[in-house]
Amino acid sequence: MRRARPDVAIWAETGQPEALISRLFDGLLDVVVMLEPPRVELMTTMRLTQIDLVLVSTESGQAPEDALGDGYAMVDWGQAFEVEHRRLFPHAPAALTTLSNSGMALDHLRALGGAAYLPGRVIARDLAAGSLFVVKDAPQITRHVYGVYLSRNPKLELILQALDVISPGHRIAAELAGGG
Repeated sequence: MRRARPDVAIWAETGQPEALISRLFDGLLDVVVMLEPPRVELMTTMRLTQIDLVLVSTESGQAPEDALGDGYAMVDWGQAFEVEHRRLFPHAPAALTTLSNSGMALDHLRALGGAAYLPGRVIARDLAAGSLFVVKDAPQITRHVYGVYLSRNPKLELILQALDVISPGHRIAAELAGGG
């Protein structure tokens, strides 16, 4: 965004979805990028792209049931991910470690070893270096990424430009959040 619009001031932050949505309503943020957007009538939700999550391990040749053991780090990819994870691995034990984002999970794996579901683009370097391995026969889990903004924001044109920069050519659809 900085390259595309050097004239625009940018404030980027991470946080809990509820807090970010609250800041959006308060006018402190113009757009929130998230995995599970709220269904609120005054907001527009736009699907931007998707993240393909791959189960990786620091040990080569692991089966999914082994990777999901004591060294497994559950990344908080949202409620839909948890439901899909439980459906795919109904007998897996509860993870002893839960982390809020992929960066923390990758640092955790590098420091302590283990396994986690991480985005392919985040793990590419570690896969190429041989420090991480794709867990054979583990299903990939896909999550959609959404841009959420207030429908009547006076900066709408700039918001749409920003969303195009965030995910160029991948913006899929705009739909009123309250309308389905």
